[in-house]
Formats: sequence, structure tokens, C-alpha cells
Amino acid sequence: MTIWKPHQLNQDQPLYLAIAQALAEDIQSRNLSPGDRLPPQRELADAIGVTLGTVTRAYEEARKKGLIKGEIGRGTYVARQLPEPKPLRVNADHPPGHIDLTCAYPIYGVDPELAPVLRMLADRPDVQTLMCYQPSEGLYRHRAAGASWIRRMGLDASPENIIVTNGAQHANTAVFGLLAGPGDTILTEALTFPNIKSVAALMHLNLEPVAIDDQGLVPEAFEAACRNSRVRALYCIPTLHNPTTAIMPESRKKKIVAIIEDENYRLLQPDPPPLIASFAPERTFLVGGISKALAAGLRIAYVACPPKFYKRLLYNVAATTIMATPLAAEIAAMWIEDGTAEQSIQQRRLDAESRYEAARRILAPFNCKMSRYCYYAWLELPEFWRASQFAAEMYQRGISVTPADAFTVGYAPVPNAVRIVLSAARDRETLITALTRVAETLVDPPAGGTCLV
Repeated sequence: MTIWKPHQLNQDQPLYLAIAQALAEDIQSRNLSPGDRLPPQRELADAIGVTLGTVTRAYEEARKKGLIKGEIGRGTYVARQLPEPKPLRVNADHPPGHIDLTCAYPIYGVDPELAPVLRMLADRPDVQTLMCYQPSEGLYRHRAAGASWIRRMGLDASPENIIVTNGAQHANTAVFGLLAGPGDTILTEALTFPNIKSVAALMHLNLEPVAIDDQGLVPEAFEAACRNSRVRALYCIPTLHNPTTAIMPESRKKKIVAIIEDENYRLLQPDPPPLIASFAPERTFLVGGISKALAAGLRIAYVACPPKFYKRLLYNVAATTIMATPLAAEIAAMWIEDGTAEQSIQQRRLDAESRYEAARRILAPFNCKMSRYCYYAWLELPEFWRASQFAAEMYQRGISVTPADAFTVGYAPVPNAVRIVLSAARDRETLITALTRVAETLVDPPAGGTCLV
């Protein structure tokens, strides 16, 4: 066993992260070699004078980054090789060193390991059936896993009212097509997920904005908007609203009806308020995707559908993609059943919390809305900056952020704000670099405008 302890700890971050960073540095510098056995957690805690829980979190952080591995009965070892950083998909080509904080990526570094589940599947005698056509609603065991996922969100669901879809975007498209036709109106928050705007345009639907505040959608504004005879439904994101991070309280949810409730971020938030669907299950379509809490690449989501709409929604799913991909649905089901999904949720919360703490310290002097477990922050800008101008300036400084007009619906007022995705940076250190540049730019007024003659 290697008698290892950190030489010094970075005091500008939580202790568990400082220990994990010191471990990474010693591996990188070859002070620790692949296969070296590390001290038991309690021994290391005693040696450096911290709690056992701090060392446990530090080892878990290092394990998530692929630096170490644990073997039952043998202890914890330095991994055989230092993994290459996992690449992120980007929307555009950027110069070398550019940091893109525009897309709400889940934190890929804590994705469940795919190889073990693929090996398990390869050894199963029924694996070939996953290459066959399946029922459009999904296999019963996949719907049962979906019901378990939805119950984890707080709704008493059964497999009989679950439909499996190819991700939340597919689910929302199918539900929109069920509830509205060309020329009809769907209400949504005045700021909303940009891809919903794309769905509405594709289907020739009108999106009408409903006023929001720090607690999300304003019920009185919703009631007023419903007087429009062409309104067919409301789409909203009640938990960790994208982009403002708001969490709608229970008192407001009881006043909202006839909706598509998008809860992709809900499981990141411990003890969120009850679902709208729990108050009006007979007229609420609850969309529970796995992208943000489990694995984005599987493209699986579950719709808890009111019984009277089930057959019609199933028709829309069949008409668009025939069925969700059975192989992806099977992997999602396996991870939900064996506890991997729950572990993923807990790990993502830890990483999101760590990034939040870094962002909170750097952006504390500014008007920035953040939530501890949210992947993004909503930064309201000083008067001397306009959102589009600030985004352009940040790009010149090597950082991409998204101005508010990307989220604004219809003719709603455009806030002077930008969204910054905390989870998009490759790691916490990269995020700190990016946010430091943001903070420096915020206090640096733009140069004078063009002279007009």
C-alpha cells in the first residue's frame, strides 16, 4: 500500500475537491503510478486531519474522473492510465482554447459506464430481440422502468399510462401534435427552451408568452391568456426553469391546468414542490426525460399520459418514429432497475453543487440568478452592456454565452441578460477560467459606439 497524502491543499475550494485535485496532480507528475494502492479512507482522514466524509467525497470525485478505481476486498488503486478528457459536442467550430458555455450539457464526466452493461447484454440469450420492431408504446418492462422513473419524480404512475419516446424533444413534439393544429396557440413562459420554439414553428403553431417572475409562471397572467379562444394548452418547465433557474411553488401549481409539464431537470433538485400532474393528472402530460439526470445519448424519455389521450398520443409516436429505440430503452431500464440511475443523480448533484459554489463566489458582485443543483445561471447585465453586445464581446474573449433573445417568446420583452451554462465547461477549473473572464468583462464598459453622420 502507498503511504500517500497531499503535500498541500488548495484553500480556495472545498476540501474534498482540494484532495481530489492533489491526487490528480500527483498522478500527472508520476509521484503516483498506475496500480499503486491508496490508503484506506479512514487512515487518510486521520493523517490529514479531516472528516471521513470529506475523504469519501474526494475519492468519489477522483473515481468519477477515472483517476482511481476500487475493488471489493482489495482497496482503492490508481487507474491504469490517465483518461483523455471526454470531448463535448459543440454547435460550431471555435478557435483553439475557446470555452463554449451555451449548451446545457449534462455533466458527461459522471455518465454511467457503458461497457459493463453492453457486456451483460451481449451475454443474454434474448439480446437479438432488441433489434426487432416492438410495440410503439414500448415493451412492458421498459414502460415499467418508465413508471418507476416517473414515481421517483413524485407521480403515482403505472406502466399502463406510460409511453416511451426517443427523448423529451420527441415526446413534446408528439404531445403538441395531439393537442393543437396549424394556427392554434400554445402558451408558454415568456422565456422558454429554444427547441420548443422550433417545434412550434415546424408544426405551424403560435406560441404565446405568459409573464414570469422569480417564482416562474404567473397564474394571473396565465388565466388572462386563456381567454384567447385558440389556446389549446400550456407548456412549462416548473423545476429549474430554463433559462431563469426558477422553481414554481406549490401554491402556483394548484392554479395551473391543461398543460405539458416538462420535468427534465426535476430529479437534480432534492425535495422539489409537488408536480402539477399530481393535482390534475387527468389533464396533464408529464414528460420525464433521462438526458439531464442519467444519459443524454440514449435519447429516452417517458410520458405519463392521461388515459383518455393514450391511444391518440400513441398514434403520434407511431407516426413519427414508429417506436423508441429498444436497445436504448433496455439500457435505460437496466440502469433504473439496478440503482445506477439513482447513483447518477447523486453524482450529478455533487458536481453541479461544486460548480455552483465556484460560480457563486465569482459572480457574487453581480445580479445573477443561480440554483445550487442547476446546470446554468441567468446573468442580468449592467446598463452599459446590451445582451447581444456582451455575447459578442465575450466571444472575442474566448467564451460563448447565450443572449436572452434566444429564449424570448413572441413579442414578450427581451430581458437584458444572458444564460451561462455551468455544466458545459469540461471541468471545474475550466469553468473558473471562463467565469473569471465573464466577471472581468462585466466591470469593463464597452468602447464607444460607431459615429453616425
